[in-house]
Amino acid sequence: DLGLRYRFSPKVSAHLRGGLLWMRNEAFEGVNNDPLWRVNLMANASVGVTFHLGKTAPNPVKTDGRPSMKTDGQTSMVPPAPDDSDQKAAEAERLRQEQLAREQAEKEAQAKMLADAEKQRMADAEAKAKAYQNEVAALRIPPVYFRRGSAVIHKDINEENLNEILRVLHAYPETAIRIEGWCDVTGTERINALLSQQRADSLRNYL
Repeated sequence: DLGLRYRFSPKVSAHLRGGLLWMRNEAFEGVNNDPLWRVNLMANASVGVTFHLGKTAPNPVKTDGRPSMKTDGQTSMVPPAPDDSDQKAAEAERLRQEQLAREQAEKEAQAKMLADAEKQRMADAEAKAKAYQNEVAALRIPPVYFRRGSAVIHKDINEENLNEILRVLHAYPETAIRIEGWCDVTGTERINALLSQQRADSLRNYL
């Protein structure tokens, strides 16, 4: 047998079928055959039209990867939907790692910036303190003179020196000075020590 089917639409199809039957027999249904061939041949052919009733929609597409059997007897393979869950998970992990790397880089950059700023601040403070010390070391505080045997400050003879001392103290308020009183060697040791202390106290009180 040999058959041919053609589908015009989802509801209408036509078929053509033909065949040949060969039987080696001297008689077929009581009829003698050809004495030369001693065979019987029977041919058949059929033409038909098929109407598919009750079918309103094409066969649903299956997505589970198994063969989909159509109503016309044909088998079609529907490829399964791609499973990209692993790819999505890998992409999410990559993005997370990149975010962590950026955050770590920002933290390290901020820490370095703070460390550099602190280092610069300490260097500036050290340089400023050193310059201040050098400037103070270069200062010369003028002396204050007293009359012989007196601990009273006389502004008429010390006005310029007193003003210079006040200027230095105002310019360098953090500077500590040491005030000492002195006497000549004409007096006794006890008198000179007492007078020296009185002169130092007098200048301190004035300042």
